Amino acid sequence: VSTAARQGSGHRTHRGVVVVVDDDPDLRAELEGVLSRAGYLVLVARDGEEALSRLRGLVRGVVAIVDLAMPGMDGRGLISSMRADPDLR
Repeated sequence: VSTAARQGSGHRTHRGVVVVVDDDPDLRAELEGVLSRAGYLVLVARDGEEALSRLRGLVRGVVAIVDLAMPGMDGRGLISSMRADPDLR
């Protein structure tokens, strides 16, 4: 979960939820910062498996920014898994 989410930002109204999925910690942090400052609630994940666990149980209308080339479950595998799951389509 993003720093903003951990700091109790649930009391604010967010523009929406964005999941950032990338194996590069610097890029994840940069995107998280930019999106948080723009008013989005940001969830981060290092790979496809972690992203799936973060996405399950979230409300519809979540946007995911996904790196296609990651170790483990890559972005294409994540997208395929999301499409196969009725709750994540």
